[in-house]
Amino acid sequence: MPSLLADPDARMAYDRLARAKFEEHICANHPKIQVAIPPPPDEYSFGSRARQLISRGYKPKDAVELVLEEILLEHRYEPKKIERARADAEEFLSGLRRGL
Repeated sequence: MPSLLADPDARMAYDRLARAKFEEHICANHPKIQVAIPPPPDEYSFGSRARQLISRGYKPKDAVELVLEEILLEHRYEPKKIERARADAEEFLSGLRRGL
């Protein structure tokens, strides 16, 4: 409500107008705005997810453990994806050790 409506009568008139406008509103005539949805986590590679955490200041080993835990939670009933994530974690860490 505008701050200029200090008078109680003005406030009541403002409330009546607002209520009438609200009651006239039909939600179906105003569709929701479509928001861009980011791609599901599957589409990010293990390395890119780990690098993102490393760039934010995490130690590489901690970043790998966090990403692995995220994937385990996201795919807890998909053993193939879990095994792939573990392999990716080992590969990522060995690449870091080699300086890649």
